[in-house]
Order: sequence, then structure tokens, then C-alpha cells
Amino acid sequence: KLVDLHRMYFVECSLELWGLGRLEWHAPRRLSHLRADLHDPLKAELMSAYAQHFAGAPFAARGGLPGTTARLNNWCIALAEFINSGHATPVVVASVIHFFTLGPRRVIAATSTEATVVQGRSVAPALHGYVCKSHLNK
Repeated sequence: KLVDLHRMYFVECSLELWGLGRLEWHAPRRLSHLRADLHDPLKAELMSAYAQHFAGAPFAARGGLPGTTARLNNWCIALAEFINSGHATPVVVASVIHFFTLGPRRVIAATSTEATVVQGRSVAPALHGYVCKSHLNK
């Protein structure tokens, strides 16, 4: 399958809502989209807290150098752990879900901090095992 001769990283995503079930899907993304539409806005939103939550998982270097897939995988795992820990605001959680379901969008900078409420209780999504797999589409 030809995708403009760009390397695509296929992120295996799953989302489990307490008591509501689990969704699984694949989200093919280019490194440039992962950086510009997810990583960079998230880092800007978290400011100094970014280093605390992602210290052991540096984002991939520019240019798709060897080791990029492993770095993306580790970063995505750190992202899921950050969200599952409860430290992410609802806006950040919604932005991540939006990015991986609808594609690259810049929505992390929104200001709402209200939790989603379903049937009178807070619904906290658990993001399981974001895994980045590299596939070169020729």
C-alpha cells in the first residue's frame, strides 16, 4: 500500500472505560504528525511537569534514525502510564484519544478541566499498551 513513500508508525491502541467495555484499533501516523500534533502540544501543556512524567522515555529524534520505533514505543507506553496514573487533565486525555481516533489535530491547548461524568460517576479511561510499530509502505 502506497502512502506517499512516508514511513508510517502503526500505533496499536486500546481504550477501556470502566464498566463500559474495551475498544481496540490501529492508528497509522507519520513521525512528523506524532511530533507536531501530539508530542509538542503535550509538552507545551505540561511545561516543567513533562520531564517528570516522560524522563525515562525520550521522544524520537528527527529524521527517523535507527531506534526510532523503540523510542516511540517507550514514549507511547509512558503516555499511557501518565494518563492511567490520573495526572493528565481531561483535556489532555480527550486530545490524545482524538489524535489517535480522528487523526492529527491540535486540541491539547483547550482550557476545560472538568471530568466526564456518565451515569452520575466519573469515567476515567484506561489506555492500555500503546505500541508503535514501524512499517515502510512502498
